[in-house]
Amino acid sequence: MRRISWRSTVGRGSGLAVVKTARLGTCRSRKLGPTAKHRQAGTRGIAGLQVARSHRFNGGVSESQVLHELPRKGMAGEFVPKHYFRRMERDELCRPDRPLEIDLGCGDGTFLREMAGAVPERDFLGVERLLGRVKKVCRRITRSGLENARVLRLESRYSIEWLLPEASVSRLHLLCPDPWPKARHHRRRLVQVDFLKAIQRVLQPGGEFLFMTDHEEYFEWGCEQVDAFAQFERLEWPENSFFYPKTDFQMQWEAEGKSMHRLRCRKPITED
Repeated sequence: MRRISWRSTVGRGSGLAVVKTARLGTCRSRKLGPTAKHRQAGTRGIAGLQVARSHRFNGGVSESQVLHELPRKGMAGEFVPKHYFRRMERDELCRPDRPLEIDLGCGDGTFLREMAGAVPERDFLGVERLLGRVKKVCRRITRSGLENARVLRLESRYSIEWLLPEASVSRLHLLCPDPWPKARHHRRRLVQVDFLKAIQRVLQPGGEFLFMTDHEEYFEWGCEQVDAFAQFERLEWPENSFFYPKTDFQMQWEAEGKSMHRLRCRKPITED
C-alpha cells in the first residue's frame, strides 16, 4: 500500500505547516503549531518561509524537509531567528541591560532609523512582512551605520503572539496600520482584545503600547478594544510632547490634510 506524505504551507507567505497524508484516495489533515488560531484571526503567518518538497518513490517512501529556519542567508541589518516555531529568549533579540523597542509594520524604516539614531542606548527591532521593504530598510540601516537597529521579516501578529519572550519589550509602536475600513473586514484589524493580551505579555512592567492612525473610526475602535481589555493605563499623548519621528505614511496623510489620532497605553508596574 503506497502512502505519499508532504508538507505544505497555509496561506500566502506562511510557514505554518499542515501535514497531509494521502492514502487510497482519501486525505486527512493534522494541524501543527498555531495554525488554527491564526487562520481564524485572518493572519498570513510567517512571511518568507517555504517548505521544500522532495519525494522518493522507491518502495513507496516519500521524504519531506521541515524548515523552521529561513531558507536563505540573512542580509546585513536583518534579524533572523534561530527557530521560527519556539519562543525566543530576550538575549537573542537585544543586548543585556538595554531597553528594547519594537516597530510593528515598519514600512520604509523612516521611524525606525530616526529613533535608533536619536537614542543609541536603546535597541530597536522593526517587524515587516514585505520582502522588498525589508531589503530597503536593511540597506538604509547598514548605510547609516546603526548598530542598534535590525529588521525581522515576519507577520506582526505572529511575532507578538508566538515569538517574542515575556516581559522583553519596553515600548511597542503600531503606527498607521491598515484600518480595514469595511465592516466585513474588521476581524482582520490588528488591534483586538486577543492582540492586546499578547502585547501585555511581551511588555515589561511599565512598558508602553503606542498606536497611531489617521483613520478616526479605527482609532475609536482601538480605544474601545483597550477599554474592553481593561488591563492598560491610558496616558496622555499630546503632539510634540516628546521626540517621535514621523513615519512615511504619516507624512503622506498629513500632506493630504489628514490629522493623526494617538493612543498611548502603559502596562501597570504592579499588577493586581
